[in-house]
Amino acid sequence: MNEENKAGEIVNSLCENGWEAYIAGGAARDLISGAIPSDFDVVTNASYNEIRELFKGHKLSVVGVSFKVCIVDGIEVATYRKNLSFDNNNEIIADSIHEDLKKRDLTINAMAFCPWNGDIVDISNGQKDLKNRVIRFNGSPKDRINEDPCRILRAARFLAKIEGTFAPDTLQKLKEYSHLVKNIAPERIRLEILKVMKESKPSIFFDALHEIDALKYISQGFENSYGFDGGPYHNETVATHIKIAGDSISDKKPLLRLAAFYHDHGKPPSAKFKEDGTVSFIGHELIGADLVENELIELKFSSKEIAYVKNLVKFHLRSITNRTKPKTVRKLLMQFQRNDLNWKDWLQLKIADKKANLKSQDITKEEINTIVFKLYNEINSKNEPRAFHIRDLKINGSDIIEILGIKEGPMIGKLMNSALDYVLDDPSRNDHQILRKFIKTFE
Repeated sequence: MNEENKAGEIVNSLCENGWEAYIAGGAARDLISGAIPSDFDVVTNASYNEIRELFKGHKLSVVGVSFKVCIVDGIEVATYRKNLSFDNNNEIIADSIHEDLKKRDLTINAMAFCPWNGDIVDISNGQKDLKNRVIRFNGSPKDRINEDPCRILRAARFLAKIEGTFAPDTLQKLKEYSHLVKNIAPERIRLEILKVMKESKPSIFFDALHEIDALKYISQGFENSYGFDGGPYHNETVATHIKIAGDSISDKKPLLRLAAFYHDHGKPPSAKFKEDGTVSFIGHELIGADLVENELIELKFSSKEIAYVKNLVKFHLRSITNRTKPKTVRKLLMQFQRNDLNWKDWLQLKIADKKANLKSQDITKEEINTIVFKLYNEINSKNEPRAFHIRDLKINGSDIIEILGIKEGPMIGKLMNSALDYVLDDPSRNDHQILRKFIKTFE
């Protein structure tokens, strides 16, 4: 049974037993607009104990401390509430669905739908705003923002979701209170960024934050890219370039997409302006990698997430052409492996980077085929598997100790890396006897 059917059955059960029940919030918005909801929330005037009693034969769990919420067959079922921040100091039980919806953030999220009788509750003309693709705070913009400043980010994210515009009063208050973004918990900012990576055009999110002067609190590197000259090889600004690149990556790969949005953040700080007015960005990929790492650390991304994005930024300028020698390809693959990068992700970023250059043509199928052929040729050799890491060598540290009669220590690692370089020059050298002779040269 899918989530929509589960939520519908839960609503039907509540209504058949004399309670009111609705699918509310984002799921109601999506159902009303004809979209497929990603998750479902059910609200009802039944109390926590009454919900638990009604569904005691189902898979049921409970979350929350001050306000308990039942999870019935994977669907959140909650009593109407008027304080969505779960503040222990305030009364949070609401008397009606209207009171429950009154404190929700945006008009398009302040709707509820009852599949049992077909009723739609829309207290703030959310359907009209959804049709006109308008993002508007529900009730007082000032109150909604002060209740939870993260709603500033949510407003920008939903703007990207519906590819719409801000209502004038909403835009005014977003600008007035944008400084509150710096008070949002980093973990929540990270979550909003990852959520927007799954929308069709995340660039709208970043443009909105730039417009209200809030982007600098999330990514100073991104903020600095707006209006910055893309250089003599581009007809677009740095910001325009990275937005096109990011939007072109699949929403199925949020971290790869994030890397595309961040890949040229190193350009502004690395810029060197010449007398003729042109600009160069030597080393911008390395400067950018460090900048991105620091920003993602601040936003509490995991070490694995940070390393992935950072390394894609660091390697995004590397290229493979018809003239690239096999040894160079092998060395690049070695670096990918050492940095836990998938070459296919690197290639997708290369394609996006090229596509976002409005001065040059898109990368051709011939160029892509050349890259893929050369990489596959080195990865899938006809003989022994290629050695891209010291663990792939046909010799180990114990062998070196025995050959040279030395003790364990840093020298072993240095010699193993020398052996790896030796094999990268010629893969046929990855043979135990050949490597023994090579190590003997260090006696």
